[in-house]
Amino acid sequence: MIDEAKMLDLFRGAVDAAGSQKAWATANGFSPTYVCDVLKGYRRIGSDLASALGYEVQRVFRKSTPAPVREHTPALKILQGESKDA
Repeated sequence: MIDEAKMLDLFRGAVDAAGSQKAWATANGFSPTYVCDVLKGYRRIGSDLASALGYEVQRVFRKSTPAPVREHTPALKILQGESKDA
């Protein structure tokens, strides 16, 4: 797995290797505007673009350290084994 910043670096490299944003976009079935928007940070890399680069997008949840949970939240009470009505 790679992070979004590394993916953007790979994308920039692919665009540079193609010679221009328009050349890469045309060769890979994307609009030049979309390619430009991604490179400028106006849009995120989507699944089709990731696929064109040989990757897939996965949504990941990672527990924060420490977990920012307020003591009075109903979810925390349930996790601690207390009833919803307690």
